[in-house]
Amino acid sequence: MYLDYAFEFSNGQVVTVSAPSEQVMDLGAANSPHSTADQVVGDSTMFLVVVIDIDFASTASFDISLRSNDNVDLTTGSPVTHCTRNLALADLKVATAAKSPTYVIGAFGGQASMRYLGVYYTVNTTADGGGALSAYLVKDPQQNIGGNVW
Repeated sequence: MYLDYAFEFSNGQVVTVSAPSEQVMDLGAANSPHSTADQVVGDSTMFLVVVIDIDFASTASFDISLRSNDNVDLTTGSPVTHCTRNLALADLKVATAAKSPTYVIGAFGGQASMRYLGVYYTVNTTADGGGALSAYLVKDPQQNIGGNVW
């Protein structure tokens, strides 16, 4: 799995409340002839991948979603969710010998028709001690690590 930092949404981001990723891609004005959406996303399928950097202590679960929206906060108006996945507390731990810390949240094969593309973290219960994670859009998820969770 190769990481292109132009496709990085979070790098060790601490998540204690529902919030957008630290980085959000600006694809240009929606439906503009100068939009970079086709150049940034392209026509091939890409995958949203999350890596757990620091164990989450008490968050029971949260949802991770790849969204596009006309607003940078990814919540105002009518956001479009391209893929989403719920991770429970047992999943929110760093790597062990038997488990990879990498989770494929979902595939993204379509074009984003709105200006901003990013990840939104929805905390489903109170987080007393937030862990940290990193999130990337990648062409090919890691395949050679046992326990990689699809």
